[in-house]
Order: sequence, then structure tokens, then C-alpha cells
Amino acid sequence: EKNAYNGPPEDRRECVLVASKHLRSGDWEACWALLESALLGPALTAAVAPASAIPWLSTLRCKVQVASLKAYLASFSSLYSCFELSRIATMFNLDERTTRSTVNRMLLDGLLAASWDESSKLVVVHDGPGALSNMACRLADLNAMVAKNSEGRLRSRPASNPKVTANGSSGCPAERAGKSGRNSS
Repeated sequence: EKNAYNGPPEDRRECVLVASKHLRSGDWEACWALLESALLGPALTAAVAPASAIPWLSTLRCKVQVASLKAYLASFSSLYSCFELSRIATMFNLDERTTRSTVNRMLLDGLLAASWDESSKLVVVHDGPGALSNMACRLADLNAMVAKNSEGRLRSRPASNPKVTANGSSGCPAERAGKSGRNSS
């Protein structure tokens, strides 16, 4: 995350990398400006008509806005007690229908611990573990179960070694030499 040089991106690859950082923080406008310049080039960005004139460009812009909304809600939901639908729609320049659909999808997928307050059009954030915490708890439970099963199998297994001879020594020549050396002294 820390760069020695914090200037503007110099090539398309750097534009996309910096755009992804803006996307993760919910800054869709900066992300879109960088992606647009990476896709069209700086000379064409100013000369080309707005994004609405090119169909695939406007589709990409909408997807960036929705992805930025998701990243924002996932990252910053723990800091808020609620989100107002119209406010987050305005923040990401989306209509309320798209915003509601995106939030509903996040709620159904378990990415956002919240619920709707239909009367006031609020997304009420719940305190408690999020999706990542739940996944970590499930992983810890699975690890404990595997450890318990392994211990049970080790206890139920007979402690016999097939290479141990009748006199209790193994067939290892080094062990036989060590025992014979002890017996002779």
C-alpha cells in the first residue's frame, strides 16, 4: 500500500491499480476518472462525448458505481447505525431502485449485517459479527472437530509397530548396535 512515489499514475496498468484503491474506499468518481483515462487515453477522454454516448462505457460506469457502493457498505457499515436509501443513492449517483436492489443482494448474500426499515427507507445496521467473522468461526469449529477426530483415531489405534520383533527391538541395525553396546558394558 505504501509507495515511494505518490504521483499520478503513468501508464494504463497504474491507472487500473490506483482505480481499484479508490473503488475499495467507495470513491467511485476518482475510480471512474482513472478507468476512463486508462480505457480511452488522456487525449481521447477530453475529445470524446460523455460516457452516455458510448453504450459499453455507460454500462461500465454503472458497474463501477454499484461495485463502489458494495465496497463502501461492506467497509464502513460497522461505523454507522443506519444508512438512508436516498442518501447513499445520491452519494453513488444511482437511482433508488438500483441502490435498493444492490443492498438487498448484499443482505441475501450475507455480506451486510443489516435490515430494512421500510417506513423510513433506512438500512439499519446490526451489531455483531459480519461475514468474515462468521467464516472464521466456522473454520475454527472445523479445525477443532478435525483435531478431536484425529485424537480419537490415534487413541483407538493399537500402539503396535509391525517392524518390532518379538524381543521388543526394531529391525534397525543402529538400534541393535546401541543395545548390544549397552549390554556389553
